[in-house]
Amino acid sequence: MSKKVQNIILAIAAIAVLGFLFIRLTPYGGFGGFLSRLEVGGGVESGRGKITLEDYERLETGMSYDEVADILGEGEETARVAIEGAPLTISYQWMNPDGGNVLVTFQDDELASKAQAGLID
Repeated sequence: MSKKVQNIILAIAAIAVLGFLFIRLTPYGGFGGFLSRLEVGGGVESGRGKITLEDYERLETGMSYDEVADILGEGEETARVAIEGAPLTISYQWMNPDGGNVLVTFQDDELASKAQAGLID
């Protein structure tokens, strides 16, 4: 598979993550409330308690989903892109009760990107 296809898939996943963050973190769900009517997955609270910034910083590119789940608990799958000849790309999210959240994307079960909002120590 070409590097160009991999970059396109990663860009799609990154846009999905940024769009989710925009909807979740802007007043009225972004665009003056229009998008607040859309159903967006609520996330999964960490099975290990509140996720901290320290937990997030332990995540490293190349980790498997199981390694990430050992740190954060089980996540909720939010997106899956399966294109023949391209790496399987899956995004997961975790949500704290206070709204802090973590979003990660894996390609062929290797952590490719991560994002967080509202996490504190």
